[in-house]
Amino acid sequence: MNSRSTNKYLNRQSKLNQATPWVWLVLFALVVAFLGGSSRPDIPQIAVLRPLAALFLIPALYTMSFADLGRAKLLVWLTGLLLVWMAIQLIPLPPSLWQSLPGREVVSDLDRILAIDDTWRPISLVPSRGWNALASLIVPLSALLLALAMRANARMLLILVAGLGALDAMLGLLQVMGSQSSPLYYYAITNRGSPVGIFANENHSAAFSAVALLVIAYLGLTSREQREKAWLRLAYAPLFAVVLLSIVVSGSRAGFASGSLALVAACIMAWLAITQQEQTRKTGKMQTWLVEHPKLVLGAFVATIVVVLGAFVGMDRASGFDDTFSQNAFEDLRWSLFPVLQQMAGTYWGLGIGFGSFEEAYHIFEPTSVLMATYVNQAHNDWLQLVIEGGLPAIVMLGLLLLWVAKSLISMIGGPGKDAKRLLMFGFAFAIIAGSSLVDYPLRAPAFQAIAVWLLLSLSQFVVQSRLRAQPLAH
Repeated sequence: MNSRSTNKYLNRQSKLNQATPWVWLVLFALVVAFLGGSSRPDIPQIAVLRPLAALFLIPALYTMSFADLGRAKLLVWLTGLLLVWMAIQLIPLPPSLWQSLPGREVVSDLDRILAIDDTWRPISLVPSRGWNALASLIVPLSALLLALAMRANARMLLILVAGLGALDAMLGLLQVMGSQSSPLYYYAITNRGSPVGIFANENHSAAFSAVALLVIAYLGLTSREQREKAWLRLAYAPLFAVVLLSIVVSGSRAGFASGSLALVAACIMAWLAITQQEQTRKTGKMQTWLVEHPKLVLGAFVATIVVVLGAFVGMDRASGFDDTFSQNAFEDLRWSLFPVLQQMAGTYWGLGIGFGSFEEAYHIFEPTSVLMATYVNQAHNDWLQLVIEGGLPAIVMLGLLLLWVAKSLISMIGGPGKDAKRLLMFGFAFAIIAGSSLVDYPLRAPAFQAIAVWLLLSLSQFVVQSRLRAQPLAH
């Protein structure tokens, strides 16, 4: 083989090696997108999703090194601790110890009546749901380890999130264009007639669309400095429009509010990008004009958005907007549940009732005043549900994660990784997820769990990169 042939062979091998991470991560993303959009533990898709997610651990563990794990130490440790705590909640305890735990009086009384008060029971009130919750960790665990093993950088992970956001939005628009019996609604229990996209719940889809809007805006505004290919730079604008449109036609009040917040943040990011003086020297006449007239450019963009929103509202196609100002927004069931959730959290905050046990434990506290034809299977407040199910250990783990996120965001303000657009993107994205979790449970869906893991991991990668830049060169 001559030197020219050798070079061609090496070039092909290099391109294959560069493409390999994309192949694995895109395949995993598609599996999660089409099988992991529901939070229910009894859907048939789960039986396919979890084995497939486990298969992705094979390439992850085969190619991974300890150095890869070190790139996201806190995330790896917290995932491991969560797994251990969920397993501990399933270990049977002696009857005397179990009966002394808070909130077990009703079950203890029944045990005595049935003469089975010598039964060993775990912390989890519903062990079958606890085992299911433990098995559900396979999806976020695979998302984390696969991304680390493939050495995916922060931008690659954000592009994956943006791609899933575009897929969710386009599928959602196709769903509302068809009938409620459309096969594009591939979950048996779902919000038919709404743009649920890859999810079963319209609120989860709308919250993700708001996050995707931020990610797409950031990627588009920084694509030139990253020297991305022309087709990719051109794709961000139409993808932004598609995702925004899916939010507008959504029937989710929380999603519409989150989308509005994301749109404001995107406008601020655009303002910052346009007014950066460094770009003026690197652009042509048209780009220079855009830099020199940021108010006109941003004003035209905002005016276009307002006209589009006004058109949809005027044609009664923005149900989320209508619901926001309707009387029903103040009669929501979530307000009635809050006192009950507070009582449950006050009772079980120590060791929890076991992950996945909320639905059955809620029946113990359910007042007759909120009885209805439909049933409550989630708290619709994931912060309180985490306290109820996970107890103090889960609170500590969540606190550590929040402290790390806050520290990472603060480091972007004045540190070597200073980037206002990046700070806005991550700050608003996590704020939207946190806010949505106050009134709903988006992170209970496996697809959203994988997306959240990739957002956290991309934040971690940016922090690591910033620290490396700050280190002085060795002589």
